[in-house]
Amino acid sequence: MSPKPKLYLDTSALNYLRNNYIVKERRSDVITQRYDVLVSLYLLAEVLSCSDKDLSQKLAFCLWKMTDHRILIPAEELIFAEVRNALGLDSSLDYFPLQMRALKDWESVSWGAMNRHDLDNFREYWHGIKEGHKAYMKAIAASQEEIIAPFLRSQGTNGMMQEWPFELAAQITNGHIQAAIYNCMEQFCTNNPTRFPRSRLPERELVLGVDYRLIPCTATSCEYNTALAYCVLCKKFDPDKGDSEDMKHAFYAGFADVFVTRDDRMFMILNDMVISKRAEIVKAEEFVASLRD
Repeated sequence: MSPKPKLYLDTSALNYLRNNYIVKERRSDVITQRYDVLVSLYLLAEVLSCSDKDLSQKLAFCLWKMTDHRILIPAEELIFAEVRNALGLDSSLDYFPLQMRALKDWESVSWGAMNRHDLDNFREYWHGIKEGHKAYMKAIAASQEEIIAPFLRSQGTNGMMQEWPFELAAQITNGHIQAAIYNCMEQFCTNNPTRFPRSRLPERELVLGVDYRLIPCTATSCEYNTALAYCVLCKKFDPDKGDSEDMKHAFYAGFADVFVTRDDRMFMILNDMVISKRAEIVKAEEFVASLRD
């Protein structure tokens, strides 16, 4: 029996799926029969920090019912894990190091009748997620300079940038993206030496020469970030405060088979501009329609 396709829903897609399929059809078994639903810390953090506590509770319950309670490796650890694995420095890569332990009693709870104590326990269990990822966002901000700088130099020299496919190829060939990956890893070690000791940081030359095909999640995220910078510099759209959140979800388009979103910008960048993604990028409306087929 072949494994089920791996499905990743960003927060907008999860909310749409709940409102337009799970609630209306009163079932989630079709989803679990067809897909292995993935959960990231970022999805959990957004669900649990929702200002509408009732909606937060219901979305968390959806995740509990649709998944096997494993949680994807956080992005900053995934970069280290993929790069070290690709270089042969680690023998294995565990994509699911965490479990949603705090909801162990929810299986017996009837639909819509959530146990408030369990919900509070879950929120407490995940308290500090955003604090824990401040180092990640700081490192990404530092690597942004390495990604955007070549575009600015290109504009200053040539007066304009190449079309996107050629620009991306140049970024990879010239080692700019690989350099950004190394700088990001180095920043993790600086910001959080306990979690990321420098002994885990590979030599810069090794990272610059890593086989790009063997780091799909890292490559997908870097290409997404680069594409975002390109679009801003080309005046296709202005920066948005949600871009940094989208970027964290975009990592997992390098691991999932199907990635679902309602965000038009995210859909366009992943679908049209990111070549390293493994997932099929699907709009939430189309995904829900496919469940009814």
